[in-house]
Amino acid sequence: MAKKKLPDSFEPIKKGAKIGEEDKKKLEKHGKHHTKQHMASMRMSILKGSTFEEAHKKAKSKGYK
Repeated sequence: MAKKKLPDSFEPIKKGAKIGEEDKKKLEKHGKHHTKQHMASMRMSILKGSTFEEAHKKAKSKGYK
């Protein structure tokens, strides 16, 4: 029996995953004009392996502003 692929929101964060310094700076600047939910979604996506741009698109697609 094949394993089902979980949606991105259910992917586990890899042990030891960290946000790089460059992304931290981008997130800090970016957070001034977005909601806490948007920023939390972006942080989780980045920790799961998404790029900054991919994480932003995912957060926007969830309806966070």
